Amino acid sequence: LHLFECLRDVEHSKSAKKYRTFKLLKDIELRFLKYGNASGGIHSGLYRSFIIEYKGNTEIVSIALSPYSTYAKRTIEKTVINVAIDSDKNSHHSLQLVMDDNVTFEGSSYVFRHHGRIGVSNKGSGRISELIDAAKQECPWIVDDKRFYLGALTNTSLWYLDSPEIDSLFENLVSYALVRDEYRKLLKAEK
Repeated sequence: LHLFECLRDVEHSKSAKKYRTFKLLKDIELRFLKYGNASGGIHSGLYRSFIIEYKGNTEIVSIALSPYSTYAKRTIEKTVINVAIDSDKNSHHSLQLVMDDNVTFEGSSYVFRHHGRIGVSNKGSGRISELIDAAKQECPWIVDDKRFYLGALTNTSLWYLDSPEIDSLFENLVSYALVRDEYRKLLKAEK
């Protein structure tokens, strides 16, 4: 709930900044967006959106939390962090991080990791080991053995978009989403 409110709180915004993998140009605040995924799911709602520059291209990265049903019968509800990328070529979710499966409570902090599974449109699934190798080239600080470490948030106060812990999580989520897209492009280019 704190993270959900953090993304929607327009009283706190991110300023332009150069990160290790990308450059944040502007926080464009909230937009109502709708994205589908390969399994036929639709995720729509308010996303917090940012204009970034990555490898000479300008893209929009949007982040939202939403409910997620794991089976066709919709019997198990979970919460997912959606990271979407809109470029001049397409709009899609680059990352859907199911919090129930990938976030743990350790001490007084919520620790965000990801298992690395990745779908590649009509190609099926990519290899986690190859995604790890790609991440080691672009953002090695997120590679944690056979998983991806995306950050930790201390549960002692409210979270705001302009706080250091959120800034670190933001950088890692966006960097990881961008690397996932680069890896997808490589697999789609293979015959």
